[in-house]
Amino acid sequence: MRRARARIAAGALVALATLGAAPAAEPPRTALDQDGRSHAWEGPSGRLTLLEFAASWCAPCRETLPRLEAFARRHPELRVLVVDVDERREDRDRLAASLRLGLPMLWDEDHAIAEHYRPEAMPAALLIAPGGEVLHTALGSRTDEWDGLVRRVEDQLARERTGPSRAAAPAGQ
Repeated sequence: MRRARARIAAGALVALATLGAAPAAEPPRTALDQDGRSHAWEGPSGRLTLLEFAASWCAPCRETLPRLEAFARRHPELRVLVVDVDERREDRDRLAASLRLGLPMLWDEDHAIAEHYRPEAMPAALLIAPGGEVLHTALGSRTDEWDGLVRRVEDQLARERTGPSRAAAPAGQ
C-alpha cells in the first residue's frame, strides 16, 4: 500500500512540474543533402522510401553505398535517401565525393534522424512505407541482408503497381 501511494505521489509531482513547462521542441523533419537541397526524412512521404544510415568512418558503408546507388537507378519509383551521421559536414561531403554519389546524402547534424529511427548497426537500411511505417530493416553489409532487402523492396513495389484492389484479392485469383 505504501509503495502504491509513493508511486501516485511521484506521478503527481511529475505532472505538476510539467504543467508550466513549455512543450518539447519537435525534432527537425528535414535535412540538407550534399547539394544544399532540403529533404523530408520523417513522416508520410507518399512514396516507398529506402533510408540508409552511413558514415565516412564506416568501412562497410563504402561497400554498400555504390550498390545502393545502382539499385536506386534501377528503381526510380523508389525514394532513396542516405543519412550521414558524421560529426562534421565536411566528412559527409568527402564521402559523397569519393564515391561519386548522386543519391541525396543528408547530414544528420544533431543526430535527430538517428535518434528517431535508432539504427542498431552501420550501415543500416530501413524500408519505409508511404505512410511512414518501417516495413523492413537490413543491418550491415552482408549479402544475405542485402538480398532480403532487395526482395522486400521489389515485392513492395510490385504491390504498389498492382494497386489496392488487386493486392487485396484472395490468392489464386
